Amino acid sequence: MRTVPFALGLLVLLATPALQAAIYKHVDANGKVSYTDQPPHDAEAVDLPPANVLNLGTPSAPAEENPQEAEVPAGPVPYTSLVVDGPTGTLTNPTEAVSISATPEPALQEGHQLVLLHNGKEVDTQGGSGLAIPQIDRGEHTFVAEIRDSSGKVLIRSTPHVFVVFRPSVLMRKK
Repeated sequence: MRTVPFALGLLVLLATPALQAAIYKHVDANGKVSYTDQPPHDAEAVDLPPANVLNLGTPSAPAEENPQEAEVPAGPVPYTSLVVDGPTGTLTNPTEAVSISATPEPALQEGHQLVLLHNGKEVDTQGGSGLAIPQIDRGEHTFVAEIRDSSGKVLIRSTPHVFVVFRPSVLMRKK
């Protein structure tokens, strides 16, 4: 079985020079120049220069395929996202605590601090990434998270997360 593919491959290799046919240049009565591999009666053979060859060498595998060769970046890895999660839209007369949390990607790094701002004022998360507000006031609430380095410089800021709390009032009664 192996001799047939081998013989076929050998035949192709031997026939390769024959496949490199000559090129002929022909100029017709109107002066139009054409090139062909079929020689017309008054064509001249054209000597072509050798083909350009670019040797790219052997490609190496990417670093992620060779984990032993992958370089570990020096210093902190930059944050790619910071998302505040909590209720959306309008909450009507919430009876349970409202939970707000912030999730950085990648995880919070050593020496960095996650800060949560409620309507522009810093709130105490007691070192965590979120908080639960047991009795939240009516009105619009905007939460923004920031990650700060040890000097207080803001490294990343989330987009504002906004929701509204609606609480009925006796002042709103129809008469």
